[in-house]
Amino acid sequence: MASRATTPTTAAAIVAAYVAGAPVKAICARFFISRFVITQALKAAGVPRRPRGRPRQTKGAYDA
Repeated sequence: MASRATTPTTAAAIVAAYVAGAPVKAICARFFISRFVITQALKAAGVPRRPRGRPRQTKGAYDA
């Protein structure tokens, strides 16, 4: 279990949202939790953290 404040079901939903690409801020707002709780849930599930910030655009991404 990720934290005393989260149930196994909630921790699984947090991990699923993160893996699906939801921003950490959105997950915090949806579950009324802190970034620390998300980190603990990811660590318990063995999910690697994404790099901070927005993903870099590849060269030519806006060429149409």
